[in-house]
Amino acid sequence: MPKKYLGKDQILGAKLRTKEIDVPAWGGTLLIREPSALAASLIANLPDETSSEVRSAWWFVVCVVDKDGEQEFTGDDIPALVEQSWSVLSDVVSDILDFSGLAGN
Repeated sequence: MPKKYLGKDQILGAKLRTKEIDVPAWGGTLLIREPSALAASLIANLPDETSSEVRSAWWFVVCVVDKDGEQEFTGDDIPALVEQSWSVLSDVVSDILDFSGLAGN
């Protein structure tokens, strides 16, 4: 079978992958998506003094989307997110990083 070479239109038109995850502690399901290269870079380059809770909240903001794949949260939600259960937030972020292939980075 001949190889299919991708062109600019296919690459730039590609959608970020999404996945449903169950969050029993919150009584439902979330839709997560892999981060864009820019978003992952921005989060990875947050100042060293950024707490792990705030860094996790940024992953949540960037990668939790609505049923149409649109970002559900903004940076304005960070203070409220860090007040949520740490175990639930970290489990969601772990799922995001695993799904995106960024776990351990």
